[in-house]
Amino acid sequence: MLTEKSATHDPLVGKVAKRIQALREERAFTRAELSKRAGLSTAYLTALELGTFAPNTNTLGSIAVALNVNLCDLLNHDPNDDAGAIIEMMRRRPDLVPEIRHRIQRLVVN
Repeated sequence: MLTEKSATHDPLVGKVAKRIQALREERAFTRAELSKRAGLSTAYLTALELGTFAPNTNTLGSIAVALNVNLCDLLNHDPNDDAGAIIEMMRRRPDLVPEIRHRIQRLVVN
């Protein structure tokens, strides 16, 4: 059901749309597979990935669970800035998380 607000010109919606698609493709899920896992119609997921509609928090939560990521991974990710690069590294290499936290904490304290 395509009832959420149209968001064709919202840059944040576009970033989230690209992130959902990238994570889906990284896991080799088809749109049909991800939509089934998230409890969404394939048409609706397609509209979300195209940035046609802005998903609400419940929808984002369902997609995050289906992709096995944190909700923040869908929202706070820009690999072109420092924070996005750190988030991506932590997501891909969870074994480095303690070291990254330690280094960041030292920077914040100083």
